[in-house]
Amino acid sequence: MAKTKAKAEPTLEPSSRADLEKLKQGVVAQGPGGGVYRLRQLNFERHALSGALPAVLVRVAMGGKSAIDEVLKEVGETEAPDEETIAYRRQIRDYLDELVIASVVEPKLSQADLPGTDLADDALVPARDYQWLVSIALREEDYDAVGNRLWGVEPLSRFLGLSGLAGLVADSEGSP
Repeated sequence: MAKTKAKAEPTLEPSSRADLEKLKQGVVAQGPGGGVYRLRQLNFERHALSGALPAVLVRVAMGGKSAIDEVLKEVGETEAPDEETIAYRRQIRDYLDELVIASVVEPKLSQADLPGTDLADDALVPARDYQWLVSIALREEDYDAVGNRLWGVEPLSRFLGLSGLAGLVADSEGSP
């Protein structure tokens, strides 16, 4: 029986300042609407701790997509919103716009480039890309439209459930 050599594990070394500066420049990614953007990763925790995050938006910012879905559900259930509700929704919309503008390094975007309040608005950023960009900013999405990982390496926590899946496959009919 032939012995196989164990593959040597790569030795990690600290990133240089130049490496970190390169990461700071962001990544280029394609959106599902066809646009290609240079994106930066936002730091919500630092933003919130600095006091820059409006108190009414903490729930949305920290709750991610599910919190936005809850707000949209409330919108659908409200027949005639009062002024306070309208103002709250406007704050959320404006904050999501700020997230998109802050996340996209190139091309440089402004409020006028984003979808407006009218369904017929002809925004520079396609609607599908806007939704995707919000998901990226809220850390709900880690991949671009063609499957490229945006940030760092795949976290090992994503594979924790696979050990249970291996047992299911082995127990299924026709499996060895």
